[in-house]
Amino acid sequence: MMNLLIAAMSSGKSLVNGPIDCIIEDLVQMDKVNRQKEQDWKDEVNTMGDNKKKPVRPEDICIRIVSPDLTRAAYIQRLDDVQKAGDAYLYCKMDEVDMLRKFNDPSQLIRLCWDNSEDGQERVGTKSVTARVKTRFNWNASSTIAVTQKFFSVREVADGAVSRLSLATIIRPDFAPRPEVGSYDAQFKSQLSPYIQQLNAASGFKECRKARQLIERLENEIMEMAQLAYNKPYAEFAKRGLANGFRRAMVLYLANGEKWEKAIEDFIVWSVKYDLWCKMRFFGNQMQEAIDADSRSVCHTPGVSNLLLYVHDTFDKTEIQNICQVHGTKTKLAILLCNWKKRGFIMKNEDGTFTLSVDKDALSASVQGYIDAMVPVTVDLVYQQLEDQGMSRADIDEAMKAQGITVEEYVKQLFGALDVDQLTDGLDQENLTGYFRAAKGKLYTSEKENSFSQDDYAEYTLENGVMKWTGGSSALISDFGDIGVELPIEWVKQ
Repeated sequence: MMNLLIAAMSSGKSLVNGPIDCIIEDLVQMDKVNRQKEQDWKDEVNTMGDNKKKPVRPEDICIRIVSPDLTRAAYIQRLDDVQKAGDAYLYCKMDEVDMLRKFNDPSQLIRLCWDNSEDGQERVGTKSVTARVKTRFNWNASSTIAVTQKFFSVREVADGAVSRLSLATIIRPDFAPRPEVGSYDAQFKSQLSPYIQQLNAASGFKECRKARQLIERLENEIMEMAQLAYNKPYAEFAKRGLANGFRRAMVLYLANGEKWEKAIEDFIVWSVKYDLWCKMRFFGNQMQEAIDADSRSVCHTPGVSNLLLYVHDTFDKTEIQNICQVHGTKTKLAILLCNWKKRGFIMKNEDGTFTLSVDKDALSASVQGYIDAMVPVTVDLVYQQLEDQGMSRADIDEAMKAQGITVEEYVKQLFGALDVDQLTDGLDQENLTGYFRAAKGKLYTSEKENSFSQDDYAEYTLENGVMKWTGGSSALISDFGDIGVELPIEWVKQ
């Protein structure tokens, strides 16, 4: 976990050190033993001559609590030590948040810690530290409001560094008297000790169904609130804030001897909402700025569109000009129409209008492709009809073999007799004209203007130039049903 306390100057930020020192007291004692072991090894190496073989650094050294002023090499060495000691974690207490720079780029360090990603360094020297390790590193830091907001710019908010943190603050009224501070005595430490022992004893994979259910309920509640407020920064912060809440819940569950209590549930609900409140208070504007920047950087279009899909079969310049404006086309209209005419997409009429042309080659290829696709379907249909008459598939093949042909060859001969050019001939001169009106996902058609029937419509969707009929009560849909064409029906303008 990574915890950051943000509060005004002289507000008592250092008071968190009291309970922290109690929690890590056992680690401090273990580190004293390991630090002495490491120091003994260093002293032995330093007292030996250059021509003598130096002893190898003990492999069982494991120092858990680190200082923020350690070098990069020492940091990697400490991570390597705790990994070899059973995937333990380092811990560091920092008085100021900018001390994070001692370890790595702050944004990168936060992401590595939260994700337990690999970090390390490679050196060629025999005395240098070379290791690739998982980043198991917990820390807490504190800072003033202005310093923290300057330290974490919009970049760190946008790349998810801030959302991975757990935030806290101290709110004190202006000119409030200095608070009285108590101490964490032996009685407090004795009450804390059983929880620390149970947490240290936990190992392996642990599951807490009630913790997971709580976070799921909390997620639904928070996301519903974000939608009602239409607050995108709140929803964005909530994603990792909920994950942090689940981690806190598991820590308390294990510290409590794997027993779930109502007090744990109440604290997790409060802590998640409190964390989100702090993030919105200190970084809500930066998150909104990051979201707006992403929105400005994205072109909000479904992709490249064929403009001819949006005009009638016969159209004038005004209609196509309106279509161009809607789609943001900046090409001059005269150039656009000239190119379409040269490529055979449209024909210019005597009255100055334009008519869409039929691409006979593409149409012929499309019809031929349909015929080819019908061959295996028809073969299965022939077998099915003959099997319904009592013949087996083997009998059918034997009978066809006696005729010197297979069922598939027979079907191909039937379709091969069709003249594709004759089928498509004259289509380039045919134009089925009429009127349509689209409203609320329904398409109404009529041969005459302003004579639409509310009972004659097709339900449709339109995406990337493809219209899909999904239902409705249209005479045309009925006609399609009579010839075996079932919904959904897709219309692609060629």
